[in-house]
Amino acid sequence: MQDVDKVTTQTGNSLQQHAYEFIQRQIADGSLAAGTLISEQTLARELGISRTPVREAIGRLQTEGLLESLPKRGTLVRRLDRNDLIELYEMREAMESFAASRAAGRIEAAEVEHLHSICDDMSRMVDELRDSDNTVLDSEQMRRHLALDMALHMTIIRAAGNSRIFKVVSDSRLLTRVLWAPRQEHDLTVLTEAHDHHTRIVGHIKAHEAEAAGKLMAEHIRASLQRALDHADRDRQRRTMSADYLPPLNSHGDTTVD
Repeated sequence: MQDVDKVTTQTGNSLQQHAYEFIQRQIADGSLAAGTLISEQTLARELGISRTPVREAIGRLQTEGLLESLPKRGTLVRRLDRNDLIELYEMREAMESFAASRAAGRIEAAEVEHLHSICDDMSRMVDELRDSDNTVLDSEQMRRHLALDMALHMTIIRAAGNSRIFKVVSDSRLLTRVLWAPRQEHDLTVLTEAHDHHTRIVGHIKAHEAEAAGKLMAEHIRASLQRALDHADRDRQRRTMSADYLPPLNSHGDTTVD
């Protein structure tokens, strides 16, 4: 009887994990956008499983901050506000500055080589934008840049040897990227500054300069937060001005805007 119970528990856990990963993937790729209502029944039908593991997966995602439950509305994909963003970046600053300092004392040669390779790819992206007719990265270039940025930061954290920091930072970056509504455009100035920070951080880690590596990582994350907040403020100001603008009327009572 105990063996049957054990098998049943394992099956239930695997179904919950499957549902959890499915919902998380849909949020990450934008299929479930911020503000979208989550239906247990629809998800269970799509996955071909009962509603119980779906409900448990939704509970996990609520705990992690990807979903939220609102009275009389149900469970929705969460939309981050300004304070959420600040808290996530403050957490990243504390954890990633520690990770950079620790990585400087234990990183392996292969990991340093991988970090240099990522920095080289970032440098090529800077050149690509500089040589193009565009002033900001297009959607495909932005996808590549974000992938490189994620790879560099997570390689440093992995080198620090702390799996819990790896999990927390990975989840916080997902929250920021997917649920923070204003999408910041990356121009040449942003790309150049990011590449400069990354290259110098990697240099400090390679030279085993723990204090300098941690200090610059903290500075880098604070600068990223400030850019995100400035962009959000400009975006909100544009939307406010658009909402407040009413076209003037001509002598016939019609708007003068075609």
